[in-house]
Amino acid sequence: MTIYAPDDTERRLEELAERERDAWGIYRDELRGLVGRRYDEAEADAWEELQRELVELSSERTHLTLLLGPPRS
Repeated sequence: MTIYAPDDTERRLEELAERERDAWGIYRDELRGLVGRRYDEAEADAWEELQRELVELSSERTHLTLLLGPPRS
């Protein structure tokens, strides 16, 4: 099990947010300029890949958030 210091965890959460933005950008870019059947076919594949990435990111984010513990007041 990997142990993260709070600063490392915050940095990793920022990296995950960047990866999520990138994943959405890739999804959008893969569909740009496509129409009709080509769009439909590409969109299904792109959406599937995006969902896989988002699930992975969500899992990592949940793990890191649990490591941080409850928010400090």
